[in-house]
Amino acid sequence: MRIALYFATILLVTVTTNAQSSNPCGLMVMAHGGSDQWNAAVKAAVMPMMDEFPVAIAFGMANPVTMKAAVTELEEQHVSCIAVVRLFMSAHSFLHQTEYILGLRADPPAFFIS
Repeated sequence: MRIALYFATILLVTVTTNAQSSNPCGLMVMAHGGSDQWNAAVKAAVMPMMDEFPVAIAFGMANPVTMKAAVTELEEQHVSCIAVVRLFMSAHSFLHQTEYILGLRADPPAFFIS
C-alpha cells in the first residue's frame, strides 16, 4: 500500500510543480472498504500526504457514490487536477468500471456495479 501511495506522491509533486494553475492537484485513493482496522490502516497510510495535498478516500469496490463524494470533496478544495490511486488486490479489479466512472472509457463494463 505504501509503495502505491509513494508513487502517487511523486506524481502529484511532478504535476503540481508543472501546473500552470495556482490550484493544487488532489489525490483520490480508491480502497476496498473493510473492517474498521483495515479502513484505519488505509487512512493512516494516506495521512502523511494530507499535509502536502488535498486527499479524499473512496472506500468501496469502484463505488460510483463514494467516488463522486471523493471528487466533490476535492473540488470543494479547488484542485485543478486529481490523481487516482487504486488500492485493490489485483490491478485488474474493477479497472473497466473505474475507467468508465472517471470518463476514460466510453462503454460500461458488461458487469457494472452501481
